[in-house]
Amino acid sequence: MKAHQNANRVETFILVGIVLVVVLVLVVITVAVPAIFGKPDGPGAFGDMFGLANALFSGLAFAGVIFAILLQRQELALQREELQETREEMRRARLEAERTARANESATRLTVLTQLITHHREQYAHFDTLAFGPADPAVPESHFGRTIVNEDAAGSYKHHFLEYLDLVNELAVLRIALSKSSEAVAEPGAAPNGSPAMQPGNSGVTEGPPSVS
Repeated sequence: MKAHQNANRVETFILVGIVLVVVLVLVVITVAVPAIFGKPDGPGAFGDMFGLANALFSGLAFAGVIFAILLQRQELALQREELQETREEMRRARLEAERTARANESATRLTVLTQLITHHREQYAHFDTLAFGPADPAVPESHFGRTIVNEDAAGSYKHHFLEYLDLVNELAVLRIALSKSSEAVAEPGAAPNGSPAMQPGNSGVTEGPPSVS
């Protein structure tokens, strides 16, 4: 607002200066010329005194047109620069929005995978007892080659156990990808959503499946 007022004040001063110059030129021609060269003999000679003023004003008008063209060219160049800066800013904003969306999607997928892993781990642990019966703690080898006592429970155990293994592998791959993609914008190993750094080899599962044959 203040800059706009200053610009208007400058334009006013320029306009007043032009008017004063025109008035000064007319006064000089009307008063000084007759005083130096004498009064004109007739109306024609009096009109010829203003030929110099006509030539001067014509030249000033032509210079004003050239000046206006140069100003317009400069304004167009500034507009092109502002447009380029706006496009660049929009491009950066779009890239940042895409990166944030990918980070949020990965974080959501990470949470879902962790929940599914927990679910399948609990399920196969539950069906383990139903399918094979409790293992003899005095005989470590009893965890291997146990006799199936419930075929349906054994099928459910196998299903949840295999799902568990697939999800653990998928979670490890996802965290490795997140670690690599975040190295360009954050500290090495940091998650793109600002969470603490994660080791690529750590799947986040604290309890592994029992050994089966």
